Amino acid sequence: FIHKEPRDKFIKKSPVSFSVTIPWMIPQLVILPESFSFLAILGLFLTAIMEIRQGHIGRIDIALNVFLLWQIYYPKWAMLSELFQWYLNISTPFAIVAILSYLIEESLPTEFYRFALILYGSLTILFIIIFLDMAFRAIYIPT
Repeated sequence: FIHKEPRDKFIKKSPVSFSVTIPWMIPQLVILPESFSFLAILGLFLTAIMEIRQGHIGRIDIALNVFLLWQIYYPKWAMLSELFQWYLNISTPFAIVAILSYLIEESLPTEFYRFALILYGSLTILFIIIFLDMAFRAIYIPT
């Protein structure tokens, strides 16, 4: 007989009343298999080189980088820190604004592109993927 504790007992409660628990992503849009990650990292590396050389990021690149982040971290949502959950949630409006402005062929303010390059540029996303992957492996390696 194995006694199981209720799951709620193990969920960390935030001292802040506006705790992020709901991802701002539609689960049906998480479609890429995990085996795709190597190709994604290679693509991010090449895109990062391009962004560094050009000094800016395009609207489609913003949306694709955000989409890739969600593909990787949506299944791990419960294991992510609240700060990273906020980072992911804030990425969704960034991607929506970028896509909408692209579709209506309206340029955005320079500041938007600067913030997007810093927060959701390919080099930033590459670092996040590498360091979070190392952190997950350090925590979950069986001993």
